[in-house]
Amino acid sequence: MFKILALIACLAIVASAQYHGVPEHKDYHDHPKYKFEYGVKDPHTGDHKT
Repeated sequence: MFKILALIACLAIVASAQYHGVPEHKDYHDHPKYKFEYGVKDPHTGDHKT
């Protein structure tokens, strides 16, 4: 009788457990969009380059 009760208890525990699985990878970071300007505008020295 004890074995049957223990088996039922174990089955109840296993049946009530939720399956979470492997977490899905979500890429929240978008690719960066850079805009470089290498021009020089220095009014002190008069250096102006584009």
